[in-house]
Amino acid sequence: MNKMPNAECQMPNGTTGNESPVCWRAPAWLLTILFIVLFAIAIPLDTPLSKAAHECGLAGFLKTHQNLTWVWRFPGNFFYAVIATTHFLAYRWVDRDVLKRRIWREPSILIISGILSGVNQVGKWTFGRYRPYKGHTLYDLHWFRDGWRGMFETKDLGFPSGDAAMAFAAAFSLAIIMPRWRWLWFTLAILVSIERVCENSHYPTDVVAGAALGWICALAAWAVTDKILPEKTLDGIGGKL
Repeated sequence: MNKMPNAECQMPNGTTGNESPVCWRAPAWLLTILFIVLFAIAIPLDTPLSKAAHECGLAGFLKTHQNLTWVWRFPGNFFYAVIATTHFLAYRWVDRDVLKRRIWREPSILIISGILSGVNQVGKWTFGRYRPYKGHTLYDLHWFRDGWRGMFETKDLGFPSGDAAMAFAAAFSLAIIMPRWRWLWFTLAILVSIERVCENSHYPTDVVAGAALGWICALAAWAVTDKILPEKTLDGIGGKL
């Protein structure tokens, strides 16, 4: 599999400007270190932040204003990926300078990463850590709760955060295919994570773990797409990833 450059999107040498660019991706080693550091920082903040959100009334406010939280959380919803994929697909379809086969490559990264982010259910079932204020302590883990049946019934379990996983899977995927707006994509994902903590739906470590999972899902989606629609077979359109 070809490696994706870590630099900002650039046009390949000898192109006319209509081709798709080589896209940006942050170095894997850097993001790995970043997530480890963030997780370490989040551990001592789990109890204080969840307690603060509960006692100041913010969590209660958000739980009773579901319209507000739905909008706030929307980038962590799978339909966000569907809408973004549809929009991008439509944009590519009307671009007469792009081969029709090429149209499916970049949107596929986004939608596949969203599907893969659903693996957070397995994580919740595996660790069995309850959400804040659900009658269990922070480290009262219930490994593989309810056996195999529990994999499909993860109510009240929160590690890792599914919303954060979906939001960051979409953010990293969009950063790959539309790097110019990557700060917007990551800002939206971070806001989703903040909402989950403020609503007492997750601990900080839940959302950090979810964000890391989202990154892994985006990389996996890119790898799958590269196998299905390899760049080097697309008649020279775009740079090799």
